[in-house]
Amino acid sequence: METEEVSNIQSLFDGPITQSINSVFEGLNASVESLDLLKKYYSAHIQSLKADVQHIKLLGMPSPAQLVDIYNPARVSTTIRRRLFTDEWITAGLSANASSNGTKLISGDSYVEDKSKIAILGGPGAGKTTFLRFLALAYADKDIFAKAQLKTPLVPFFIPLPLFSKSTKNLFEYLSDPIEAKTNKYAKAFLTRVLTKGLAVVLLDSLDEVPIADRVALLQKIKDFCSKYPETKVVISCRTADYQADMLDAFHEIEIAKLDKASVQKIVKAWFASETDKAKNLLSIIENDPGISALTETPLLLSLLCIQFRHDLALPKRKVELFNRCSQTLLREWDTTRNFRRDSSYQSLTDQAKERLFEEIAYHFSVDALTFIFPKAKTVELVSDFCVRLTLPPDDAVGMLSEIDSHHGILEQFSQDHYGFSHTSFQEFFAARAIVNRGCGLKVIQKNLDNPDWNSIVEFIVAQQHDADEIIDFLITKSSLKGLTNYPPMAKRTDWLRLLYRCLATGPYISFQTRQAAINHLVQSQFEIARIYGQGGVFPMSQLLADGIRHPYYYQTKRPSLSTALLPFKKLSNEILRTPIPGYPEAAIKSIETIESQPWATESLLRDALFLNLLTPLASTKSTELTALIKKKIENVPNTPIHRVASVTLGNIPIFSGESKTKGLSQ
Repeated sequence: METEEVSNIQSLFDGPITQSINSVFEGLNASVESLDLLKKYYSAHIQSLKADVQHIKLLGMPSPAQLVDIYNPARVSTTIRRRLFTDEWITAGLSANASSNGTKLISGDSYVEDKSKIAILGGPGAGKTTFLRFLALAYADKDIFAKAQLKTPLVPFFIPLPLFSKSTKNLFEYLSDPIEAKTNKYAKAFLTRVLTKGLAVVLLDSLDEVPIADRVALLQKIKDFCSKYPETKVVISCRTADYQADMLDAFHEIEIAKLDKASVQKIVKAWFASETDKAKNLLSIIENDPGISALTETPLLLSLLCIQFRHDLALPKRKVELFNRCSQTLLREWDTTRNFRRDSSYQSLTDQAKERLFEEIAYHFSVDALTFIFPKAKTVELVSDFCVRLTLPPDDAVGMLSEIDSHHGILEQFSQDHYGFSHTSFQEFFAARAIVNRGCGLKVIQKNLDNPDWNSIVEFIVAQQHDADEIIDFLITKSSLKGLTNYPPMAKRTDWLRLLYRCLATGPYISFQTRQAAINHLVQSQFEIARIYGQGGVFPMSQLLADGIRHPYYYQTKRPSLSTALLPFKKLSNEILRTPIPGYPEAAIKSIETIESQPWATESLLRDALFLNLLTPLASTKSTELTALIKKKIENVPNTPIHRVASVTLGNIPIFSGESKTKGLSQ
């Protein structure tokens, strides 16, 4: 090979990669041979990676789109909403800076560029996987890289964690073995060099979809890898609710922001690329209807909205109804380019039968041991059993699964050996429906209440239960705080209080008496929470900021048990703020009159904390009453903790600031 040709091969690789060539292949006899092997390795890996990530098919979209055509630069926040207060304590001397209330949004690309170890968090369907896929594509494609806010070229690796968790290999082996199979033994030498020198980025997707029982071992593999290759950039994605700060040392946490107006417009226009009038009409509805607008916060919900709008201009405002309608729509999907219905090749496999099959699969992989990725063998077995009930040959199972995957986008084959629902929310929805249809809702909830991964399923159960009184009564009993004297058990029961509140927002079929009893229980539980805190000399006060509620004041030094207890308390407060339910505001305001008469409320700070804890979450529904009550409370107490905390709250009440809060979306 001529010198010019060698130079041309070298030019294929950006600086960091070129730097590693000579040292990697020192044992080879010829530099030309080294370069040939490097080219073969790098090309094989990059082409395979690009094929995996460059296309995206949003749920229900007629055909896949180029990721770059539909992707809007991710905006992230370093303030994790569910953990706003845990390490932002302010003692009695609240500073002026402490009341700074804006959550600053920054570019996800630039944050990834600046940090070495990153945890990307977000709710279901928030766009975490899309962001990681874009990063993989940007690092693999020079043109896309040039347009992103990235500066350092790196060799990208994209790893779905649910698949990796099933492997007995360590992370290095999992990365290197497929490449070695396509090239030769020198691939591992090159990869070692790249990882050691920090010339790679490893993107680990969907920690939350790994079964809880497998997470400890998986996290240890990741820790071992990070310890061995400290210079390598590692990015992991997970649902916010499933990630704890101590899972991975030295990982910086960021949270995917909800879709902004520009992102919503881009996705809707991509959805209706050939129907511009329909795109304009939907965007107009989103702009003018707050209830519909709440459905556009995540790509998943927006996709469901687009699906429904394409087929029915009457849009539901309840999440469970949206999932119900959209699942039916997806099952009845029409080919938009040929104008015909894609009927099943299996006569007995009706749309209703497919829904029953989804229920069967979701039920099986949820009730006994919740998992979001299903072994192919067990999935085929379940479908084979279902075929028998449809009087179809059991051998039709594989073909049936393939047809469902290609036709509907609800149940998909993730790999050669694994299936799963396209979004975990679909599994939660169908599992809940199966449970309701079997009449075992309360029994299943009793069994799984201690597992927080079940909260969404519980909400979907209540949303679909024709009479949810028994479940609500059970949650009232389980979340009782009476008699408790310490923080850890209070934390768990406060989580259940939040679940109870969510179920009240979710369930349309709850009797007036049961609903009122639950509301009164929620209000009285606030008194119990204050009592338990007060016994420990702790007085957290609810403070309304632009990004939610924090509890910035307490009397004693922080301790782990206190942090653990305050997290669910904060989540409960913000749930009340963001998802108003009829009856609760009135009950909370009425209870204010009884604070002074509580036998344990002898400490003024305790009474002040309880006062604000009851009132502040009502900012979105009772602005006028809230403003008046707080002003009256603090008018004669300048330079006191309640005055300082309440003053910040007043500045963020919608009627006072001129801002409005978006109401939450129920199941």
